[in-house]
Amino acid sequence: MSLSMLNDDIYRLVLSFLSISELNRVHETSKTFRMAQLATEDCLWKNYTLKTINALVQRAQYKLPSLDGFKTSTTIDDFYLPYMNHGHAIQKDFKLCLIHLQTQMNIKVENNMKNVMKQLTSLQKSSKSKESPFIDQSQLVNLKDQIINQYATQLLHSPLKFKAVFNGEGAVGKSSLIYTISYGTFPDYWMFRTDGAMLNKTLDNNIKMELSLWDTAGQVDYDKLRVLSYPETDVFLVCFDVANLESFWKVHERWIPEIRNFSQYNIPILLIGCKTDLRNDTSMLQRLREQHFRTPITPSMGESLAKACHCLSYAETSSLYNNGLDDLTTLMFRSVILKATHGFQQLFPQHSNRCMLQ
Repeated sequence: MSLSMLNDDIYRLVLSFLSISELNRVHETSKTFRMAQLATEDCLWKNYTLKTINALVQRAQYKLPSLDGFKTSTTIDDFYLPYMNHGHAIQKDFKLCLIHLQTQMNIKVENNMKNVMKQLTSLQKSSKSKESPFIDQSQLVNLKDQIINQYATQLLHSPLKFKAVFNGEGAVGKSSLIYTISYGTFPDYWMFRTDGAMLNKTLDNNIKMELSLWDTAGQVDYDKLRVLSYPETDVFLVCFDVANLESFWKVHERWIPEIRNFSQYNIPILLIGCKTDLRNDTSMLQRLREQHFRTPITPSMGESLAKACHCLSYAETSSLYNNGLDDLTTLMFRSVILKATHGFQQLFPQHSNRCMLQ
């Protein structure tokens, strides 16, 4: 049978057995071949498009806990209501409907993230200190060891014992971070807290250092108990989940004020963005976009919050892939040494006590 004997109906019948990706490939083969021209017809794409809309709406639904804490209810943003149940308008203009849905979603995501930046800018402007006491992570990490050793020799007691307390909302990754720093591997089980973690370091001049890592529970039920671990802290690490915007804002709303109220004057604070591997997690990105209309917190956003909250520095980590943990360990040790010897003001002239608690 020659191609001239094949009419449009036969072509459509053949095309109906192909998947959407295969239809796309057929369409891209030629601009003049009739079968390629027919590959984009509505009759072939309607079911797929409607299924795509329906699947997106289904993914956008998420569960909320009930007041009694035992049951959950399913909810969805009002944004999706016009696209549910495939009404007459959607059936008629299904292509335009999908395009409109995706376009409006992109606009909503973009606007939400712009609002985050606006809030951060406003937060920085409302900050009491006009000067930025923030020190970039690379500046501290790249300091020569000889310089750090010179400051360490000013401390008379040996071994040098310091204390680091990790704060942040529940489930942001504090316990996994401490465990991975301590044991070099990501925990293969869920844990409520990691207790008794200790880091040891010997400097070039044979000065020995010990840094105990204190885990805390971020739940409200532990507010009174948690602050009992704050006395004699040498550095605080306030953690948030880069995929959890609420944990990000809680740094300013809850954790910095709590530390100020219940700790000694002039203690360094490091802000830590945890779970950075989620920035490349397809399912997480999809869920953030479709359910919450946003993207993960960016490094620049984390740094802006650190500056607004007068944190000493900002660092990012992925306990799952062991990324950023070596630099974080270096940051902790150098922060406590330079704090104890007043080295910050000498090494970084722009630095003032405002980067500490006050």
